Amino acid sequence: MTSARPLAVSAIVVALVSGCATSQQAKLQEAIRKSAPTPVGEATGELPGIFRDLAQSGGLDPKAVYVAVSRSDGLNAAAAGNHHFILTRGIVATGDRCLLTGVAAHELAHDILKHPDSVAASANAEKIASAMFGMLGNLGVRAYSRSQESDADALAITILRNAGRPEWLLRYSLETLQQRTGGSSGGWFSTHPAIVDRIASQPAVDIADVRRICGATPADPPPWCRRSDDHWDPQNKSCTSSNERPTSEGSPR
Repeated sequence: MTSARPLAVSAIVVALVSGCATSQQAKLQEAIRKSAPTPVGEATGELPGIFRDLAQSGGLDPKAVYVAVSRSDGLNAAAAGNHHFILTRGIVATGDRCLLTGVAAHELAHDILKHPDSVAASANAEKIASAMFGMLGNLGVRAYSRSQESDADALAITILRNAGRPEWLLRYSLETLQQRTGGSSGGWFSTHPAIVDRIASQPAVDIADVRRICGATPADPPPWCRRSDDHWDPQNKSCTSSNERPTSEGSPR
């Protein structure tokens, strides 16, 4: 994946909104393959490795799975159907393997359940753009129903279990993104509704286990705000200490 060209999602949306939904979906998949011409079954790197292992546990052929990275700095991911996926540069740049694993399992579940295809088959141009390009902002249309989200969550947990990963990784991902975005309607949650209910239905999390495997829990301060005199304000995403001015998330000292 290190050689993949960033996917200019905004340009693709502009080019595709005039076509029918299924045509848009096919063109998006083609754009993903151009951005990431090597399937995860043959690519190197951490992100392809995550998708490769989870795809296998979900019964997919990793040589048919393609993952592109968009230029957006937001925290988002989407399944485009037919084993094609987009993750934003922002979510990949977190370097949080636990977060990426939970997100990948969920998007793979949507793909296996053919949810992107059902959205594409029934949506008009604006809706399919919203469904497949949620990382561009909330266009006022939710891609998936609550039942589809529930089904994808359940299958994601099965995928994680079959891959030998902790079942709570999806909950970790949801809580991490909720902490970092405030659970707003933007980002991943613009196309993934009912976040509070979804988190409540996930397997319980052992805090000590999370810290051992992931390094920190979603509610913990970021790594750059963990000195003895630091104080993390989760609401304002800012760090204060007795010696320095407050710094906000994204601006580490």
